[in-house]
Amino acid sequence: GIVVVVRMRRKKKIAFFHPYAEGGGGGERVLYLCLEAIQRLDPSIEIIIYTGCWNMTGPEIMSAAARRFNLTPLPKPEKITFVKLRFRKLLEPETYPRLTLIGQSLGSMILVLEAMLYAPTDIFIDTMGCAFTYPVAWIFGSTIICYTHYPTISTDMISLVSSGIESYNNSSAVARNPLLRKLKVIYYKMFALAYGFVGRFSSLVLVNSSWTRDHIREIWRVKCHTIFPPCDTKQLHKIPLESRREYALKEAKRKSKMPKGEMLISLGQFRPEKDHAKQLRAFSLYVDSLGKDSKGLTDVPKLVMIGGCRNHKDFLRVEDLKTLAKTLRIADHVQFLVNLPFEDLQFYLAAASLGLHTMRNEHFGICVVEFMAAGVIPIAHSSGGPKMDIVVPRDSKPTGFLATTPQEYSSCIKKALSLSSSKALEMRHYARERSKEFSNENFINQFQLKLGPFLKR
Repeated sequence: GIVVVVRMRRKKKIAFFHPYAEGGGGGERVLYLCLEAIQRLDPSIEIIIYTGCWNMTGPEIMSAAARRFNLTPLPKPEKITFVKLRFRKLLEPETYPRLTLIGQSLGSMILVLEAMLYAPTDIFIDTMGCAFTYPVAWIFGSTIICYTHYPTISTDMISLVSSGIESYNNSSAVARNPLLRKLKVIYYKMFALAYGFVGRFSSLVLVNSSWTRDHIREIWRVKCHTIFPPCDTKQLHKIPLESRREYALKEAKRKSKMPKGEMLISLGQFRPEKDHAKQLRAFSLYVDSLGKDSKGLTDVPKLVMIGGCRNHKDFLRVEDLKTLAKTLRIADHVQFLVNLPFEDLQFYLAAASLGLHTMRNEHFGICVVEFMAAGVIPIAHSSGGPKMDIVVPRDSKPTGFLATTPQEYSSCIKKALSLSSSKALEMRHYARERSKEFSNENFINQFQLKLGPFLKR
């Protein structure tokens, strides 16, 4: 009864399920570029964004996104309505101390039910990776489209638990106990079956990388289309590849303060999976390799760790990293910058020689693209998106380095800083050329191409 009634009253609408629309990560950049792509295709389309943010208005959320991501205002902001949901807490892992995946998945179903009752839609686009919302939206008559950044469960996760390796999402208690390990593998395999079932409700499956495509295709058994996520490369391409340091220092006099001398940077939210501790250990090994008394020298390169903090736990994580830097006796050579504005960030990107990335199986790796666009030579984790899609040869020329262990990272730092000026310039050039394939404009064009047929139905 109620489903039929809401169908009859409904006008044509597109809705985005993005409960954390006020966030500042790559997922939010995707959301706002999707909005621009739709409004360029048809400015008259009514767009809904389901969000759980109650301390900001819709216009405030969009204004903050435009500033944070350096985007132009949308053509028709008045056509966008924010529907505020009350049960966002049901998506947060802290709500479920045990069986977190099942808890979050069932929570997302309750949240989307609330969304459908408040504001049903013709086309339901999930940009958060909440696949268990699909059957609920489908029951309400919506066509399902998804842009998946990262599979909720993957064969890699199952293999990690089976092997007994301790990680941020596999506690030592489980890793060391054969019985608990076996039970968790069964739990993961059953969840993977359910995840594949709900994923198949989507009429169009878009993914952000080759790594994500392979895993989604394996579990969902559907056709996937890869659209690399939008990266703000246009502004960064203005940074000269030669005399970069001089350019940065000249601009920094007006914009921000930055350390003198050789600089390495790290860029990414301070989350456990980013493995910032590995960067500190690798940098410590490199500094050790300079000589016995190197940790007291003033000409040791500086490591600047730039990242966002979403909550109190993230800020505590930064304090833990500072403590680790002191323990490793490199605190004088490490600087932490939290929630740095984009206009300041770009000058650090101009001044840095190398960029560190240490997340294992990162689905894509926008920060690595930003390094390459700015002319920063990347040293990225040899897995996931960085290995398969980003730090790949361009015209048979290398575009950066890949590493896995702290020792390998330390060795890559040494190699990269030992490159001749001409070799370093050549690598920066090819890295920048590669980064141009991940622009905002490319993302908009490809998203329009895939979405267009659904708007004509």
